[in-house]
Amino acid sequence: MFIDNIFSDDRDEFGYCIVCLDRFPKKALNSRDECEEHNGETLLSDEEREDWDSFIENIRK
Repeated sequence: MFIDNIFSDDRDEFGYCIVCLDRFPKKALNSRDECEEHNGETLLSDEEREDWDSFIENIRK
């Protein structure tokens, strides 16, 4: 469902996948701005989340 026309008059109806940076109608992107092909790729595992939480805690000290 890739859209080639970057000169669309209604830019509010289109967005970019945060992973591949391809342009899609906004209704084809999920709430994390991922396309169907990259759905879930920006989610963190429990271990990754703990690592980030620890990192943030350490830099706030």
